[in-house]
Amino acid sequence: MAPVDELFELDTFASGLNPYSTHGMSEWKEGGVRYHQHPGINTGVMLLQPSMKVTADMADDMASGTHDNSPVAEHLGRSDQPWLDAFWLHRSRRLGVAKFVPRPASEGGGLRFAGCAHEFGASWGGAARRRRASSCDARGATGSRSWPRPPWSRKRRRSFAATRGRRKESLAQPSNADEAHCVLPLEYNFFADYKAIRMHVWSEQRERSAENGGGFLPADRNLSDIEWAVKQYVEDYGLLGDRGVKILHWPGELRKPWHRWHKAVRSTWDEAWWSAHDSMCLQSSAACVLHCEP
Repeated sequence: MAPVDELFELDTFASGLNPYSTHGMSEWKEGGVRYHQHPGINTGVMLLQPSMKVTADMADDMASGTHDNSPVAEHLGRSDQPWLDAFWLHRSRRLGVAKFVPRPASEGGGLRFAGCAHEFGASWGGAARRRRASSCDARGATGSRSWPRPPWSRKRRRSFAATRGRRKESLAQPSNADEAHCVLPLEYNFFADYKAIRMHVWSEQRERSAENGGGFLPADRNLSDIEWAVKQYVEDYGLLGDRGVKILHWPGELRKPWHRWHKAVRSTWDEAWWSAHDSMCLQSSAACVLHCEP
């Protein structure tokens, strides 16, 4: 784990990313229908700027049932996370992943917020398949696939060029949550429970097998399913930074570290949580209310 001071440089709303969750949305623009894919959010980690206006608007929307029948709520249910997902989708533009870059040592080191990608570029499960598949344009001619730019990409924005590998990327820096909002890289909301990790490995293994037709893999891709899943997160999706995980999250009910108090059933991530908990108990003058005998 590491400090997350850089998160507090954002001036807009940002939320954790919900892996493998996307929302398809359409708009009528310039005489045609435009389709956009937006990532689903996970509210385990959220970055908020205090705002009486946003709070009042949330209360009004909730009382009036504005988002009760939204596609997100219809698909994912009417609990707090789908509701917040729908609220922010309708309030402002959802950009891609927030980017952080090293801060010069002369300025204190660490990381600084660089901006948010204009689009969410990851295609869950299909990164390897995209590299090998050809695509066709509207006339059936083989060529490179291109997607319509999001409606906000041509609007006024503050941006700069950041380099990832050899590719330069223009990033947006929204000044408030009414202009746009972002999603956070996976290291700031890393799902550490068994179910989520198993689902990640299973999903990638299924896509990998489908891509290869169930046959043998080339030598350069002769990786285990677990190694392949990690490779997808880090290299192909670019959603997990090379600086390692910063915030652990055990999503869902009955999957928390304190539900596995016996050492025999703890994962490596559970052990990290219990180690931090024990250290805090030793340093605290208050009674440690959660104590289990191994």
